[in-house]
Amino acid sequence: MPFGRSLLDHAIRYRRFGAFAALGARRAAAQRTYRTHAMHELLRRRDPAGPGWADVAGFRLRYLEAEWMRYLYREVFAEREYWFATDNPRPVILDCGSNIGMAILFFKSLYPDAEITAFEPAPWACEAIEETIRANSLAGVTLHNAALAEQEGTLELFHDPAHPGSAAMSVHRDRMPGEAIRVPSVRLSRYVTKPVDFLKVDVEGSELPVLRDLAASGAIGRIQQMVIEFHHHMSPAVDNLSECLSLLEQHGFGYQLTAGQVYTPITRGQFQDVLVHAYRK
Repeated sequence: MPFGRSLLDHAIRYRRFGAFAALGARRAAAQRTYRTHAMHELLRRRDPAGPGWADVAGFRLRYLEAEWMRYLYREVFAEREYWFATDNPRPVILDCGSNIGMAILFFKSLYPDAEITAFEPAPWACEAIEETIRANSLAGVTLHNAALAEQEGTLELFHDPAHPGSAAMSVHRDRMPGEAIRVPSVRLSRYVTKPVDFLKVDVEGSELPVLRDLAASGAIGRIQQMVIEFHHHMSPAVDNLSECLSLLEQHGFGYQLTAGQVYTPITRGQFQDVLVHAYRK
C-alpha cells in the first residue's frame, strides 16, 4: 500500500479509537497502543526476534513472536473483528482458538467483569496466556489446553517449530504443513452449561466440527452471538461454507459476512478467510 494511503488509513483508525467509548477506562491506553503500532508499520521497523512483552491497551501481553503478535493485534484491536454489544455487565464469553490471548485482553477491555473460557491446543501458547493472566491479575478467565472437535480424545496439531507464535497452527495438515504433536481434544458443548453472550471461533479449519457438535447437542440454543472465522478453500476442491450458514439458519441465527479480498480474474479454489458475524433473531 502506498505511504500516503497507509498514513490516511492509520489516521482514520486512530480517530476511531478515540471515539470507541466501549473501551471505557482503557480508551486512552488503547489509543497509545495503536499509535505505537501505526508508527511501527509506517516506518517499517524490524521486529525483534524471540518472545517478549508488549503493552496492549494498558495490559501486559506475553508474546512468542513480535510479527505474529502484531498480526493478532491488527485483527483483534485495530479491526475489532470480535467487538460485540450486550446489556450484560458480566457477559459469558467462549474464546475458541485463543493463541496468545489477544482476544482475552480485548474482551476484558470491553467488559472487565466478563467470564471468559478459553481453548488453545498449543501448550507453549497456553504458557504465554498464563503469564499474561498472572501479569495483569486477570480474574474470571479459565484456560483449557485442548483442541475442539466432534469427539473427545487426542488429535495431531501441526505447527512450525521455527514460528511458535503462528496463528495458522492447525489440526489439519492442509492448513499448516509441518511437525505434529498430540494434543487433547474436547467437545465445546460440554462447556456450554449456561447462556453464552458471545462465542468466538477461530480454530483454523475445525469450525464445522465445532458447529456440528453444538447443533447435535442442542448447546447452540444457549448462544446469543458469535463470530466464526471460516477458512474457505483450505482444501481448494472443498466448498462447504453453505453447511456453516445452513446450521446457523436452522438454529435461529441471522448473519453478516465479511471476507478477505480476492483478486480478479478469480482463481478457482483460492483460500479466503470469511468472517461470519451471527446473531440470534
